[in-house]
Amino acid sequence: MQSIDHLQGDLTILMIAHRFTTIERADIIYLMEEGHVVESGSWEEFNGRKGRFKGLFSV
Repeated sequence: MQSIDHLQGDLTILMIAHRFTTIERADIIYLMEEGHVVESGSWEEFNGRKGRFKGLFSV
């Protein structure tokens, strides 16, 4: 993540990640299942509501 930190604010970055630590600082996170967006929001929004994304933590 350090390698792209200096780019934030200058351009749009599309990141595909499997680790939560990679996306914690993203402006918008999209959770996709079978090619469809099923949830979207910021890290704080996801952690403040129940849903599929939050359910991934209890796995």
